[in-house]
Amino acid sequence: MNPSREQISLSQLFLLMVTFETGSAIIFGIGSDAKQDAWISILLSSAVGVALLLIYFGFMLRLPERNFFQIMEFAMGKPIAAVFIYLYVIYFFYICIRVDRDLIEIMKTTLLTQTPVEILHLFFYILCMYLTSSGIQIMGRIGELFAPLLMGFLFLIGILLIADGDVSYKRLLPVMGEGIGPIIKAAFPSVITFPFGELIAFTMFIPFTSQFSKARRVGMFAILASSFVIVFSCIIQIGTIGIDARTRATFPLLSAARILTIGYFIERIDALATFIVMLGIVIKVSVFFYGGLKGLEHLTNVRYQLFVIPIGLILSVLSVVVSHNFAEHVFEGIKLVPYILHIPFQIAFPCVLCGIVIWRTRKRAAAGNK
Repeated sequence: MNPSREQISLSQLFLLMVTFETGSAIIFGIGSDAKQDAWISILLSSAVGVALLLIYFGFMLRLPERNFFQIMEFAMGKPIAAVFIYLYVIYFFYICIRVDRDLIEIMKTTLLTQTPVEILHLFFYILCMYLTSSGIQIMGRIGELFAPLLMGFLFLIGILLIADGDVSYKRLLPVMGEGIGPIIKAAFPSVITFPFGELIAFTMFIPFTSQFSKARRVGMFAILASSFVIVFSCIIQIGTIGIDARTRATFPLLSAARILTIGYFIERIDALATFIVMLGIVIKVSVFFYGGLKGLEHLTNVRYQLFVIPIGLILSVLSVVVSHNFAEHVFEGIKLVPYILHIPFQIAFPCVLCGIVIWRTRKRAAAGNK
């Protein structure tokens, strides 16, 4: 590993990945098509997520110290790779816009109901711009700070709801009452691509871990840990508000947290939950933002820090106009984005790239042995 390059430790990589995966996934009712078996669809999706991560490592391990875009260039040559890099830049920035819109809608619902959305988007992107411009080492340290807060608060809410008698295990029954069909339908493509397939963004981080040879195992453990946290959130949501309410609710975790009352004088825990979840979403947007900026750096040979402010301001505006309302935003996220964007960019292209890299590295090795 080149010592002049930025590096993150394995523990920082683990916590970044867990925070990234759980940041917005715990707040939504993912897997709702499986009803009370949503938690099973999440576990199934996490297994597929591990398989996807192994595919990503299939090309990263063969070309260490190269990020995703550099690997594309090796596999396909500069002209063709430039086209796909440009598409991934757009994809990463578009996901930034969507995740930011998720957070602002949450904040409008719970915390800042009278604040203009333009101000909220701008403030959020200022945070992300500062974090991204600081580099991956600072992002890793922030992940170490945010992850315990996010996980600790989620488990505290769950434990308090259970202790207060608000969670009923009967709402989780019957297990697989309608068979495996609804579970698979819920898992593919929605839960597989959100949040597990989004780890494609970490192909920009993983090559620069301090102990790259151990990164694959750390990544797999991060997915397992993330799935446990998301399953816990799912069970708390279903056990507290029930299947029907979870399906109807825009933010089921907040609906569950709203029920909680501590000592008959501490209420509206959902507002605090929004603030804590914001920490995870800041990490998530920053990771995608960094990935898109590094793509621009690769295409233009200009340091990515010079793009941070102009691109950040553009994205803050696009976050406002990307959808006319939240209902349209949710419809696009469930019915269109997984099929049009996530499957090609998270699954199809990486599989093809992995095959090309394996073929080219073997061909190069065979030529070297002659």
